[in-house]
Amino acid sequence: RRHGDVPVRDYSGMFVIDFTVPTAPRLSCAVFFDQDKEDPSDGDRTSDPMYVNFQDEYAFVDHFKVNIKACEEAYDDEEISAQEFDEIVYKFADIDNGCDASQYFRPLGQVGIFGGYNYWGTPDVNEQGMCFFVTDDEPDTRAPFVSGHRPLANQTDYPVDGFIHLHIPETLRSETVQNAITVTNMSTGVAITYRHQLSHTGTISIWPDEYFAAETTYQVSVKGIQDFMGNTMEDYQYSFTTDDGVVTGPDGDDGSSFEDIAQTYSPTAPETSYFANKSSQLSCRSDSFSPDVWAVNPDNDSVTIISQNVDAAVLSVSPTLKYEIKLGYQAPTSVTHMVIDRWQHFYAVTYRDDDKVVIFDDKGAPTFSIDTGHGSQPISSVYSDGRLFVALYGSGEVIEVNIADKEILHRVKVGPTPKAMALLDNRLLVTRFISTMNNGEVYDMNISDGLTLTRTIDIKKVLVPDDLFHGSGVPNYLSSIVINQQGTLAYVTATKANVDSGLFRKGTALDDDNTIRAMIARIDLVNNVDANTNENTAEGTEDLDNSGDVSAVTFLVNPNIRVHAQQANNIVKVHNFSTNASWEYETGNAPQDMCVTERILYVKNFTDRSVSAIDVAGFMYDGRLTNEVTTVSTVTEEVLPAQELAGLQLFYHAREDMSPEGYISCASCHAGGSHDGMTWDMTHMGEGIRNTLSLNGASGTRFGNLHWSANFDEVQDFEVQLEK
Repeated sequence: RRHGDVPVRDYSGMFVIDFTVPTAPRLSCAVFFDQDKEDPSDGDRTSDPMYVNFQDEYAFVDHFKVNIKACEEAYDDEEISAQEFDEIVYKFADIDNGCDASQYFRPLGQVGIFGGYNYWGTPDVNEQGMCFFVTDDEPDTRAPFVSGHRPLANQTDYPVDGFIHLHIPETLRSETVQNAITVTNMSTGVAITYRHQLSHTGTISIWPDEYFAAETTYQVSVKGIQDFMGNTMEDYQYSFTTDDGVVTGPDGDDGSSFEDIAQTYSPTAPETSYFANKSSQLSCRSDSFSPDVWAVNPDNDSVTIISQNVDAAVLSVSPTLKYEIKLGYQAPTSVTHMVIDRWQHFYAVTYRDDDKVVIFDDKGAPTFSIDTGHGSQPISSVYSDGRLFVALYGSGEVIEVNIADKEILHRVKVGPTPKAMALLDNRLLVTRFISTMNNGEVYDMNISDGLTLTRTIDIKKVLVPDDLFHGSGVPNYLSSIVINQQGTLAYVTATKANVDSGLFRKGTALDDDNTIRAMIARIDLVNNVDANTNENTAEGTEDLDNSGDVSAVTFLVNPNIRVHAQQANNIVKVHNFSTNASWEYETGNAPQDMCVTERILYVKNFTDRSVSAIDVAGFMYDGRLTNEVTTVSTVTEEVLPAQELAGLQLFYHAREDMSPEGYISCASCHAGGSHDGMTWDMTHMGEGIRNTLSLNGASGTRFGNLHWSANFDEVQDFEVQLEK
């Protein structure tokens, strides 16, 4: 995909993957559109396929109708000839008829309803909207059918915690799906209870309310489902048999039952449990199973102590708010657990707006405070062996505090906006939150003999071409950092600001896919460099497609499992590097930080004023996805009026109606209401080269119109810019 004034795919196509044998998937069909630039029948510059819908053996994508069965037959030789293409693919003349089908084509009987963008090549015609095409000369009287399902017919050893999926390639009448599928335990004759979901592609997913019985045959029966035209499918049924219900351990050893796993104190064997030492808005203790969790509430100027209430026997966690502490200091931004003399537990809380670090005992009573200097803005901290290290965002320093003596031992100037911290052995890494226009930076410090700045590690600007899955830009808003257990790699969350692109600078307009993208940078701590050694490639970095504002990263106690939070999308994602398994969990609004215990992942939801507790023991042990998520409020009384709180939640969220693919929120450029330090090319919006403005003190339209050119007379006008 390349970008001119609008995005264009140079190599648009469609692929079919056959997963009949899950361990050996194969490519069974591949068609490429617009191969002949002189022949518009196979596609043209307007071909921009996105989402696929199905009807019988046909796939509908953009302005194409593709015969999947014919494609698979022709692709036996792994090649589609021009003659075969003409027999497989039909192109509708959407643009010639003043419409665009690029975004969505829904077949309904013998008619297709579709819509897309306004095509840039016809400035006098607006193709955006909804249109219809006749897709077949004959009425649709063909009954729907099941094209595939999991588990397979007569499959054995199906996991007792598995799901059931069926695909019916039609637009279905959803009311006929209700109660149409029965799953019966053939040993007892009793039908199971379940929840189901019908996707727009015709896939029906079934979640049993309880696990299947072990070594038991189940029959799946489908009756009475109708397509849009009212055609009723023939009854369909198949059977499968479950496994013995024994979970095999990570090394293939004799496994444990689900109840055994529930009672396992450290379900990550055989690895050594790893508790990454990093700054956070949350603090979890690693020394025992069920102590309290601490959280800071920056907007409410409070600190909350949460009781975990973990019941290991039934995989249950029910956290409750124990205390909310208000000292009168403003903007607590981080909390760090400290152990003194092996048995005394304390917590350090940084109060940014009051330039103080307050030390609490484990009951929540303040014991003493450290004044960090006027305007220094302490923002984060980490602890090791009687020494607390604090990043001072305002003064560009890192300090070392001797907790026993209650004094600052060292004060080191590192550079602008130090924020997130990670510590392993004698190596302390601190991110520069707001980058230069050329690169991101991480301050690399040594604590073995005092506190010294060893080097500043540059994180390169990524210069790959802008396409559907990647984008160029400078790493900015370096919000979180974590070091792996071996000390060989550090992971840094950031936004990727595409400040080198734009209509004036490159002749290509920014769009919603490539203005700002979420990324995770990697630092090679052996060679002390960015793992991306060639900025013209994406190697060594992670581009998070269709994601916004990645805000935090850490490891579960299994050091092979990394987790990151996506603030703009209200989810956290876990990934097991050893098994390549991934999963995501929904959280509250604006998940900004995390901490972990032996079995629980805690997530701080900034604009929800809450903490989500996710029991990840099953995922760590064998990849189980049915993990319990519970939420507890962290404030007893909200300081913002309801309307302002709703506005704050909107500010941090890349909602679908504002950012179609979830990339951009207001906070992507204005974290905390401030600015991102970048200069953007907004020529395509009639603005030119513009600096990001801080919003602090703007107070809506109180002081007049908004925006660079004062062309917005209400705050809601920014929604239009995000959509563009």
